[in-house]
This record gives sequence, C-alpha cells and structure tokens, in this order.
Amino acid sequence: MRTYWWTRIACALTLVGAMSLSAPGWVAADVNPGDTITKENMAEAGELLIPGIQWFVENGMPIQVTEYKKVNLPKLYAEATEKYSGQVQISADGREMINYVAGLPFPNIDPNDSLAGAKIMWNQEQKPSYVDNVGTEWIMELVNNRGEMERMYGSQFWRRMMWTGRLYTDPKPIVPNNPPMRYTEQFGPLFIPNDLKGAGVLNTRYLPTNIPDDSYLVRSLFQTT
Repeated sequence: MRTYWWTRIACALTLVGAMSLSAPGWVAADVNPGDTITKENMAEAGELLIPGIQWFVENGMPIQVTEYKKVNLPKLYAEATEKYSGQVQISADGREMINYVAGLPFPNIDPNDSLAGAKIMWNQEQKPSYVDNVGTEWIMELVNNRGEMERMYGSQFWRRMMWTGRLYTDPKPIVPNNPPMRYTEQFGPLFIPNDLKGAGVLNTRYLPTNIPDDSYLVRSLFQTT
C-alpha cells in the first residue's frame, strides 16, 4: 500500500493553513496585513489556524500576515493547462488520474464535488515546481513532541525526474515507458548521521495504482572516515 497520499494531504493542509491568513474571503478572525501572529495573540486568528499550524505557533513560530497577492502560473504551464486539462479524468475512488499530459490537471474545482479533495491533491502532485527535473541538497531534523531533536539526516544530493508533465527539457511532455512512470528520484548518499554515511535511496513511482513503488536502499562501499 502506498502511504504517501495521507502524508501529502497533511503537508498540503499545513501549507493551506499558513497561506490562509493572507487569502481573501476569510472571516471570523481579527487579523490584518502587517500583523504578526504569535503564541501570545494566536487567539485573534480564530479558525484560520488549523491544529498543525497552531502547534508550530505555540512552539515559537511567528506568522507574518501579508496582503493578498495573485501568483500567476508559469507561461508554459498555463498554456499546457488550457490545452490539456479538459481531457483529464479521475477514477471513482479518486486514486487514479486518467488522460493527463501536462499542466494543472484540475484548474476549476467545485467545492461540492465529492472528489474535490482528491483533485486538489492531484493538483499538488503535478504542481509547477516539479515539472521536468528538480534537485537540491537537504537536511532533515526529526523533532519529538517536546521540541527535542532526536535525529538528523543530511545529503548534498536529491534529484527527481518527472516522466509526465514535462515542458522544458526533451523528451517532453511525456517520457514513454512500459509501464508508464510518474517520476524517479534519488535521496543521498548521506553525509549524516555517521552510522548511515554513504547510504541512499532510489525510488520509482508508476502511474498505474496497482503497481507499487520500486524502492532500493543502497550504500557506497567506498567511504572515508
């Protein structure tokens, strides 16, 4: 079973909570652009703070309230959305997206649609920040409920190659493969913690929901101390 679905829903809700303070149309909260929400005055934000964001604010994270600003989609991504979104369909259980090529799969979502939540998550899955190839160095800290860091992982390498929705780098918009893939990615090799130095993960996600991810844990045999 793929466990990423609910993890990504939680991440998306966290982002929505952080962004909602600056979005138009929200009510039942006494906040204005220029305000700073902290644990001392967080009650003023009312229901704008979902439980996950409340925890962060209570533990010292401030939120700067800003004016609403519209962010337009990148040009090629917007053009692909207009060209292909009309043909995209979703399965009855929301777990499979059909006929997707590129761009935003579902630009217009009816809040009353029983599959609205699934469509939002598919938009998150094919967001414009992960269009062709993406990569960065990274450090991840695992913090317990007392705010104590229990473990840290770090690497100078993370790369993801998208196999669908490609707009800038050939081959595009889809890299043919059988079975079709959504993306492949590599985490690592790690430089911390020391007991896992040189380890990395290779992962492949397929389009068909009945094909599980291929994931491999590898470790370099050539390490320095």
